[in-house]
Amino acid sequence: QSNGKYHNRNQNRAQRRFAVLSGILSDVLCVVYRCRIIRYDRSTIRQILLRPGALGLLPRSPDHHRHHPTLFSPNGTCTRGQVVTFLWRTAGAPEPSSDTNPFKDVKKSKFYYKAVLWAAENHITEGTSATAFSPEAGCTRGQVVTFLWRFSGSPAPKTETNPFTDVKKGKFFYNAVLWAAENEVTAGTTPTTFSPEDTCTRGQIVTFLYRAMEN
Repeated sequence: QSNGKYHNRNQNRAQRRFAVLSGILSDVLCVVYRCRIIRYDRSTIRQILLRPGALGLLPRSPDHHRHHPTLFSPNGTCTRGQVVTFLWRTAGAPEPSSDTNPFKDVKKSKFYYKAVLWAAENHITEGTSATAFSPEAGCTRGQVVTFLWRFSGSPAPKTETNPFTDVKKGKFFYNAVLWAAENEVTAGTTPTTFSPEDTCTRGQIVTFLYRAMEN
């Protein structure tokens, strides 16, 4: 009987927490989807919150078993596998055109498997080598703006003015950084540096994605 009371008490507490959380989020939760902002009603939010991945669009970190299921870990390192998954889901999670997988470190059982194949065949990324994608490696600032730039069609920057002394012409991310800066996807880490080799956090990545889709 005491165990039953304990169970009911915990269940009631969980229901109250959900009611408060869904009430707060019902009018403000939104995701970027195909360049549109979609707002969810409370019943849809309930389905989203109860998904194993939490928020659907945003996969948890590779070491999510060490995190509380209600935390996003915005200051945690964002991996390359996570970034391409964000982009793939933003595009509507399309099926890859081919099952050919050139990357030995991308296993079919991983959440980012289809996302990586899609990104590779659409030339959003080419991997860290011909046979490796390095999905668990942290994504750098230079890499993520390049992914976003290619995802947006690789538009030419409107100006050749480069305020960043650490972004050299000839680097794979050069045009992407200029495009990101002029479209306010991201500024530099200082007025004269971009820090392209710095690893990004999960909070930074989704902010870049949000801004890129707004533009």
